[in-house]
Amino acid sequence: MRDVLRTLPPALILLLSMGALPARAVEDSPFGVNIHTPQGAELEAVLDRAQAAGLGWVRIDFVWAYVESSRDRFDWGAYDAIADEARERGLEVFASLAYTPRWATSGPEWTGVPDTAEWSDFCFRAARRYRGKIRYWGLWNEPNLPKFWSGSRQQYIDVILKPGADAIHAGNPDALAGGPELAHLTSGDSDWYDWLRESIVAAGSRLDFVTHHVYDTDGNRDVTSKLEGSTLFGNRPEFWDTVQPTVEEVLRNAGWEGKPFWLTETGWESSRVNETRQASYSSGLLSDWFTGRSGQDWIDKVFFYEMKDGAAAGSSTWGVLRPDGSPKPAYAAIQTFTAARAEAEGRLLELLGDRFAVQASWRDPAGRTGYARAVPDSGQTGFFWFFDDDNLELAVKALDGRTYNGRYWIYYGALSDVEYWISVTDRQTGQTRLYHNPPGTFCGRGDSSAFLPGSASASRPRLWSSRLRRPALPGRTPSAC
Repeated sequence: MRDVLRTLPPALILLLSMGALPARAVEDSPFGVNIHTPQGAELEAVLDRAQAAGLGWVRIDFVWAYVESSRDRFDWGAYDAIADEARERGLEVFASLAYTPRWATSGPEWTGVPDTAEWSDFCFRAARRYRGKIRYWGLWNEPNLPKFWSGSRQQYIDVILKPGADAIHAGNPDALAGGPELAHLTSGDSDWYDWLRESIVAAGSRLDFVTHHVYDTDGNRDVTSKLEGSTLFGNRPEFWDTVQPTVEEVLRNAGWEGKPFWLTETGWESSRVNETRQASYSSGLLSDWFTGRSGQDWIDKVFFYEMKDGAAAGSSTWGVLRPDGSPKPAYAAIQTFTAARAEAEGRLLELLGDRFAVQASWRDPAGRTGYARAVPDSGQTGFFWFFDDDNLELAVKALDGRTYNGRYWIYYGALSDVEYWISVTDRQTGQTRLYHNPPGTFCGRGDSSAFLPGSASASRPRLWSSRLRRPALPGRTPSAC
């Protein structure tokens, strides 16, 4: 851990020196990434990488035109897979509902103003179908840009925002709705500050959290300066066209101060700023907002845009992974930051010196999620508690088995049947193994092929389940659970 600390911003080192922070639920994790709508092996690889980076959330594009391409004919398959695979890994999903099918509008497909009843029906069905799997929903994507929304600001508020939020709450009373997911731009009629203020004033009573997107090629401090601080006319909306306010000022003017706010898109394109600066800006933004700085604690979540670069020629390079899935420096910077935060919160167990970093999270039968707290023991073994520090729930052990098969081994054993996830990272290689114990299962596991000492850091994390057949250890036969 000492080598990791030397790479961290001074503000985060100060935070760590202040002692452990209160335990946080997985739903309260502030870190997320945009993944769009991957499928199959690509979906699994992306989610494995997200979990291995310590990201608690993924944001997805939940496209109405894909689900209901013709009236009352639904294909939820792509989103069923995302919801199930994310749950398998203990990740929370933020789903942005958007984009009108051809049959539901007299305007352009995808961007046209839909029939209100049809839009409400779709939102209701989505919230109801994914109850227990997807709880957080967004209402459209960047509606202040014509390429995403052909209607007016008032139509967005009256047709999308208000009815959509009501339908989500009706479909699942436990669900939460957010918006307006604006681009921080002012060209044409897209003035973000007017859209944001009017959306909150008109529909704030229906929203559970407010979402916004902010980018700046000059770095994290410029993103932060757009978010917080004071401007000449910050409390005078009539002059905002002359001097733009900060996001903080608009929220205050609209009556949203102190309420949940999510930055659901931000990031830097590595082809424009280079990979080194992309990494520096990413960790810098996290340091700006998540190291306990006074006055900079009102952003609840940050979602980086995006997880992976496209493979086609000319694709954008916002991703923290390259097209082949190998990590850019930005991925490692985010992973280092989240690991340090886990250390500060008492969630990180270090085994075999500080070579292996282990974290665990859980989900109880009521669907509540949380991070396990670490209890170190020997250099090879440690424990975790979930609900009460007097009640250990999980044991984890790392062994050096190189003299037998050239690998490091990982063992874990459950002391309850609560669903849980374990992430083990080899700090020397960057390789990660992910283990899942399904609910109602008492199984542990002995993975004698877990880590090769010289494995490349670009290798993909692997998800193991306690329901899978365990590999035989040398001279032993694994017993059934």
